[in-house]
Amino acid sequence: MKNLFLIYILACMASLFLFVSCEQSELQTTTKPDTTLPVTMRSAIEDCEDCPIDYCCCEIELMFPNAFSQVIFCGAYLGTPGTSCGPYNPGSPCSTISGLSSSQSFSMSGDRHLFCAPIGGSFCIQNVSGFDIRIRFTCQYDETNPDEEIILIPDTQTACFNNDGDCELSSCP
Repeated sequence: MKNLFLIYILACMASLFLFVSCEQSELQTTTKPDTTLPVTMRSAIEDCEDCPIDYCCCEIELMFPNAFSQVIFCGAYLGTPGTSCGPYNPGSPCSTISGLSSSQSFSMSGDRHLFCAPIGGSFCIQNVSGFDIRIRFTCQYDETNPDEEIILIPDTQTACFNNDGDCELSSCP
């Protein structure tokens, strides 16, 4: 009878260990709320890895004047929320441009910022500074000898560009 009682106690302890070990199993994980932010609510592009797949990493630099300046992009991705823009039909080689507009500010000449442009797509840059600006930009930011564009955009005017499959830019009429 003593041995039978001992067997019952061992069986109960084994069952207890089995239940405790199953409760801490990886199969019984709790669901966590989704804390990821949608693409439109991220911060500005800080690194080329922030660009979506099938986008070129681009850089824009204010060359002139040495004053606070601002541009608005349409058809490019800056990682910040924006309002709808377009459609613009600048003509060949550019495709119709629409999407979200995002602004980029420069505090002085030499300021540089990254943005992303769709491969095989087009985008526009509008000067809203209140005066003419000269900018340099490339969509081959991570290349050794990038294809660069240096343009003067008069106040309130828009310049549009096509981005081919190699992230090379061509201006639209």
